[in-house]
Amino acid sequence: MNHFRTSDGTLVNTLYFIRLFYHKPWVKRFQLRQKSYDLIVANVVKTAEPPQDEIEEMRARVRAGMGERCELRFEFVDDIPPSPSGKYLYTICELPDADTDDAGR
Repeated sequence: MNHFRTSDGTLVNTLYFIRLFYHKPWVKRFQLRQKSYDLIVANVVKTAEPPQDEIEEMRARVRAGMGERCELRFEFVDDIPPSPSGKYLYTICELPDADTDDAGR
């Protein structure tokens, strides 16, 4: 199971974040990337415009799991390609100290 990391070293199971995106009618596909301790980018292929209240609720839940300084930034894209191995990854930790198990690669 993949993990994201908080600045104090706490591992947070990414299933917590994946569940925020499942069963949203406006989400066709998504991928979450931890860019830094204070930034998670959600690449989303959308089927409709997302309700602003759902966006704000998702941001609040990310802050609850990762810390008040953590931002959830949405990037709406046309496609999310598979990894070089051909697998589709829901989460990727891009922190420089992430080992291969936690990075989901």
